[in-house]
Amino acid sequence: MNQQIKILSIDDEAEIRYALGAIFDFEHWSAMMAADVEEGLSLFRKHQPDIVLIDYHLPRINGIEGVRMLRRLSPTVPIIVFTIDENQEVANRFLEAGATDFALKPIKAPDLISRIRLHIRLLESQQKAPLPKSNSRSWPKASGAPRLN
Repeated sequence: MNQQIKILSIDDEAEIRYALGAIFDFEHWSAMMAADVEEGLSLFRKHQPDIVLIDYHLPRINGIEGVRMLRRLSPTVPIIVFTIDENQEVANRFLEAGATDFALKPIKAPDLISRIRLHIRLLESQQKAPLPKSNSRSWPKASGAPRLN
C-alpha cells in the first residue's frame, strides 16, 4: 500500500488507546481511537480504515456484536480482536462473527506490529491478484465415477 495505513482501534481503556497510538505513531500509521463500538462505527464510516482493532469487553455493545456491525459495513476489512479471555469458545465466537485475527492481552508491541504488517501484506496481495477469468478452464466431466448421495 503506497498510502498511509489507517487503523481504527476500539478499546474503552484510555491507557490502551494511548499505548496503541504511540505504536502507530512510531510506525507512521494513521490512528483513529474510539472508546466504544458506537464511536468506532462512526469513525469507520467517516474514515474507512484499512484495519480495525477491537476489544471484547466494551461498554453497552461488546466486541463480538461490534465485529458483526463492522462486517455489515465492510466484508473485507481485517478485524483483529484483543481480549484477556483465554477461552477458545470466545475466540470461536469472534471468528464466527467475522473477525480475521484473535490475540490475548497484554499485547506486546512487536507482536502487534507483526500482526498488522501481516494483514497489510495480505491486503496488498489481494489487491494485486488478478481476477479469475470466468471460462478460462472447464473441469473435465467425471465419466463413470461413483457419486455420493
